Amino acid sequence: YDLRKAQNDSKYHERSLFQIEDILRMGRNIVDYDRGHPPTADIVSSVFNFIFYQKLGIVGDIESYHLFVVFVGALTVAFVFLFASEVFGSGVGIFSAIFMATYPLFWSESHFNIKDIPVTAFITASLYFFWKGIKKNRLFFIIISSVFAGLAVGVKFNILFFAPLYLWFAVKHIKNNKKLFFGFLLFPLIMYGIFYAFWPYIWGDPIARTLQAFRYYEKVGVGYLYQKSFIRGPFNLYPLYWIFITTPLVTLISAFLGLLVLYLGRKKYSDFLVFILLWLTLSVGRVSIAK
Repeated sequence: YDLRKAQNDSKYHERSLFQIEDILRMGRNIVDYDRGHPPTADIVSSVFNFIFYQKLGIVGDIESYHLFVVFVGALTVAFVFLFASEVFGSGVGIFSAIFMATYPLFWSESHFNIKDIPVTAFITASLYFFWKGIKKNRLFFIIISSVFAGLAVGVKFNILFFAPLYLWFAVKHIKNNKKLFFGFLLFPLIMYGIFYAFWPYIWGDPIARTLQAFRYYEKVGVGYLYQKSFIRGPFNLYPLYWIFITTPLVTLISAFLGLLVLYLGRKKYSDFLVFILLWLTLSVGRVSIAK
């Protein structure tokens, strides 16, 4: 692969797809082999490539794909700022955004990771609008949340592990917010609709191929016994260990102080405390189950 030609020769990519030639000769549909992670992030990053490389020519071929990752990384930081600002004020929002942006793993992978950074951005956006919807009693925000949930599940199935969080708050608030009931009913339909629209592989047999995608995640959805010295019963403690040794000390201290403030003000922040604890527990818990 000649990167220089790829950046400067517009016809460089007009060459045969030799990798799939054998499949095509056998008369099979290449779409039938599109398994594994869903392709939403790949498709959207290709749009970035089409606009910023092929049409505008302001960045290189490879860099245009990475531009999408940088964009959604910035989007994640923006939603963290909005979330924290609306609950605690802009000062806390600024510090929360800084802590998020400077977390070493997030900072590094925001330059290239085509899966984890987009799914983080879409999950964060979905949870933000879901929270906003139930607090402001706005159906519109619930719909926006379901759209971002659909984009998230179209990247990786991680968001499905947050189903208990969505269900808990939906059931709790539906009594006081009757008009949100319709939004909660539409939520899974919109989410699956976006997932379906972005993955042609599903179109041929939606039920069977969706189930096949679930079976794929049975293999990769929870932790593996890579760190046997950290196994305690059914749990792998390595994810917690990793968080503590890679998170900057000032961020850890601020996180503990933040949780302490939430606990002391639990009468005022009880909903948000439960929301955050579920978010953290489900995030870490799913990779802490040893298998």
